[in-house]
Amino acid sequence: PQDIILEDDKIHVAGGYTTFLTIDASDPTNLTTMGIYDAPGIVEFSYALDIIGDTAFVSSDFGHLYAINIANPTNPQLISTTVVNYEPGALVANGNQLLTASYQSTHLFDISAPANITWTAATIDKGYGLHNDTQFNFFDISIFLSEFAAGCP
Repeated sequence: PQDIILEDDKIHVAGGYTTFLTIDASDPTNLTTMGIYDAPGIVEFSYALDIIGDTAFVSSDFGHLYAINIANPTNPQLISTTVVNYEPGALVANGNQLLTASYQSTHLFDISAPANITWTAATIDKGYGLHNDTQFNFFDISIFLSEFAAGCP
């Protein structure tokens, strides 16, 4: 597994070559798989995971962001797939925003409608750190991070 979230008696996993799975941890001596969502088509490696309500967000090495309905953990269902930055090894969701980060860029998305995730802004790292470039709708990451942190409990 690349990323895990423990929620009550469930373990949610960005599972490497298995896109997403939920494990029943109600009996720690007998962990069992409750449900799996595997992206169809090409084999991808899932990297990062975050959950808002009944929606799991999973990033993959080919730059996909999957929104998965996990209301029924035994039958996770794809809500949408969005192309994000290449190899987004990290993501974090807060309210209606989701930030993905890779070795070359950081992207911000509006996730208020998981069936229609929209790109908001990006930063590009050209080897000297993140920069602000309003011509291309890039944003100052420090402003975003301070606002993002203010919304975190």
